[in-house]
Amino acid sequence: MMPSFLSMLSYATLAVIYTPLVIGQPMKLPCWRYWVYALVDTSANLITLTSFNYTSITSVMMADCVSIPVTVALSAVFLAALYTKKHFISVIVCLGGLSMVLVSDSKREAASDGGDVK
Repeated sequence: MMPSFLSMLSYATLAVIYTPLVIGQPMKLPCWRYWVYALVDTSANLITLTSFNYTSITSVMMADCVSIPVTVALSAVFLAALYTKKHFISVIVCLGGLSMVLVSDSKREAASDGGDVK
């Protein structure tokens, strides 16, 4: 319940801040496309929040760490987005975080199996 409320609170804050900024400006895309993007975004957040009920925090962190590089790759391929060196450094940082989560998880599993953790 609480994560859903926090997610709703962040969407409400974005709406309060950005709605006055865009009122009266012409839209670059048809209105229905913005609704589709909003539906996809909120569905992804709902799935992420629901995943906390069915898996470990490590698995959710792994999915979170890999989501940014995948989003960058897909938007470069399908949306022809252009990225700077700073964007690619950020992707490398995300992949580094993913590798740390994987190493941490493997050490935790080895310790729980009675293995030697170094």
